[in-house]
Amino acid sequence: LAPLPAWPGLPLLIVKPPAAVSTAEAYRAVDRRGLWGPNTSDDAERAVRRRDAALLAASLANTFEAALFPDAPALAEVSDALSACGPALMSGSGSAFFLLIGGEAREQLIERLAAAHPDWQLFKVETAGETL
Repeated sequence: LAPLPAWPGLPLLIVKPPAAVSTAEAYRAVDRRGLWGPNTSDDAERAVRRRDAALLAASLANTFEAALFPDAPALAEVSDALSACGPALMSGSGSAFFLLIGGEAREQLIERLAAAHPDWQLFKVETAGETL
């Protein structure tokens, strides 16, 4: 672990479908499929230090997605719906997702998702913290 500078105000959309994921089962699925991916931490750290949202999005990955999506089509559906709008990832072992998006694009996406998927919870958020 390494401390990173705060990046307040980075806009995100959090999407929580009604699906549930057992953390223990998620780890078992990764182990069973042998899917531990490459370490992109250095790129993500560089992105945060530079406040480069495009580099951050390109450096983020979640191995749990490949492990869980084959057996959880509801999760794959969320990923597909969000990925059409930009880089989106499942958060941790699931089942929430996040998308780096703000402004009018986020508002329009929220409208579309709320109409198409009324059972999904949608949260407009932004990163917090004080600038150093």
